[in-house]
Amino acid sequence: MGVVGTGWAASAGGWRAPSGDWLETLPRGQFPAYLKDASPKAREMYRFAAANGETLRFIPCYCGCGNERIGHKSNADCYVAERFFDGRITFTSHAAG
Repeated sequence: MGVVGTGWAASAGGWRAPSGDWLETLPRGQFPAYLKDASPKAREMYRFAAANGETLRFIPCYCGCGNERIGHKSNADCYVAERFFDGRITFTSHAAG
């Protein structure tokens, strides 16, 4: 498991994780430890985000994280910070709470 400091949107929009967000890079099919105590609905949404990132890119985020401070471009940014060609995903804890 690695920890990173920037998201997949870094090259497109200069996005950086807000302070307090935990980022974990995990192999395909594994989910972050912070989801252990999350609600069943939150765990379900992280599973959906991992499997359907392209779909979430077209859904706006309504939690206020699209403001200048955080700069999320879509709902996908609330769950996933980066996707790698080998299937690993860097999850953000932004939507876990």
